[in-house]
Amino acid sequence: VSHQGLRWVQCTVVALGRFPTKAHAESSRRAFAALPASVSAAGRDWRRGGAVGGSRRLADIRRAISIEASVVRKGDILDVKGHKYIVSKVSDQLTNRKMFKNVEMKDIQSGNTKTETFRAAEKLQKVYVSHVKRQILYVEGSTVHLQDPETFEPTEVHVNLLGVAQHYLEDGDLIDLQINEEGEPVICNPPAKFLAEVASSDPARDQKSSYKKCLLTNGRQIMVPGFIEPGAKIFVKLEGGNELYAEKAS
Repeated sequence: VSHQGLRWVQCTVVALGRFPTKAHAESSRRAFAALPASVSAAGRDWRRGGAVGGSRRLADIRRAISIEASVVRKGDILDVKGHKYIVSKVSDQLTNRKMFKNVEMKDIQSGNTKTETFRAAEKLQKVYVSHVKRQILYVEGSTVHLQDPETFEPTEVHVNLLGVAQHYLEDGDLIDLQINEEGEPVICNPPAKFLAEVASSDPARDQKSSYKKCLLTNGRQIMVPGFIEPGAKIFVKLEGGNELYAEKAS
């Protein structure tokens, strides 16, 4: 494929991906599907390399390796019997002078949590991931349509991957995804806090020290300080799946 042909692919991607709407996303998919095989292959190679320098390639993502259970840490991603789990808690257990590791982990696909006990020297498969930025185009049913903000390559993920953040993220927002060696998103790292507006709130017993229940404009309910009134803009932080009041927006 000539350099001019590759530049045409790049310009086509930019032109079709500039407006993050459902219609333009569908047009982009049809356009890529219609490209000649040699040109579209070059376009895929360019998109994987990134728009600047071509240094960030999916091929650079390390594959799963064997590690001992003794070195498993919170946040690690493990492949156990073909299922991907993210480790949420690790604790030691000494039984008959033998060390074991209790690993609490969540199935990335189903969201189910379980605890497994492993021998300290037992081999586990740790999955290495790479961090990428993606922009939310729109949500259709249980599917979130994303795009690479640099190459505009479309991606689809299940809404459950966003967790509680799905109620606060909006079209056009950028999110951090962790992808495995196949380029599949496995974890979403949402922003540290979100801006939200209070729609209504219960009366407060004490304006200074007490908390009260409030309803946000996105339909979510959280506890806020007594001085927060309807119409106020606040920041909400997510911790362990919980939605917590962070501070009042200025």
